[in-house]
Amino acid sequence: MFIKACRNLRTIASAVAMLAAIAAQTGNADATTARQCLGTEPFWSLTLDGKTIKFENFGTESSLSIKQPTPRSANGRTSEYLAMYQGRTLETPSRFLNVIIRNQSCSDGMSDETYPYSVLVLSGTDLFDGCCR
Repeated sequence: MFIKACRNLRTIASAVAMLAAIAAQTGNADATTARQCLGTEPFWSLTLDGKTIKFENFGTESSLSIKQPTPRSANGRTSEYLAMYQGRTLETPSRFLNVIIRNQSCSDGMSDETYPYSVLVLSGTDLFDGCCR
């Protein structure tokens, strides 16, 4: 009975993942597209709204944004587990912004809050890491 319950849970999880992927392809916000991310030391934020990704570095008071493409996933993984977004910035088309979001718990290091996702942002030669909800 336990094995049958586990198989049913895997089937449900697969169906949810498939629905999320379909929603992402049709432009609806889902777990991989609607996000608010942040980092500390230096302080920065990243907002994914389903249409654009906006990165703001509060230390330099600069911001960059890209059109939000469909996320790419790692080989053998779904984008619900590991998603990468990459694009030329709207402000400076010769510059790229790369964002990797992982379904992995994360602490911002300054509060007791635990976030469900971790994030890496590569902007030019600067690498930032933080957490997302």
